[in-house]
Amino acid sequence: MPKFTPSAEPTKPSASEVTLTGTVERVGIEGGCTVLRVDTNKSFELKGGDPAILKAGARVTVKGKIRTDLMTICQMGPVLEVISSQPA
Repeated sequence: MPKFTPSAEPTKPSASEVTLTGTVERVGIEGGCTVLRVDTNKSFELKGGDPAILKAGARVTVKGKIRTDLMTICQMGPVLEVISSQPA
């Protein structure tokens, strides 16, 4: 029977990759936060991405990773680390 050996190094939580479509909002908290409000009215705080595409009022499709290991000042929903974005 194999023995369990704990890792000496801490492990990072895995980030789940998603593709979401919604409207970009700019919230004026602490210098401004960029938020994606999806059709179910749930919000995700966007981290990274192309500001030319992720403009307030734009309807976009964003592919990214939900980062449950991050917290921000904005607290506008889970952090979505943007991998790619395009107009919807």
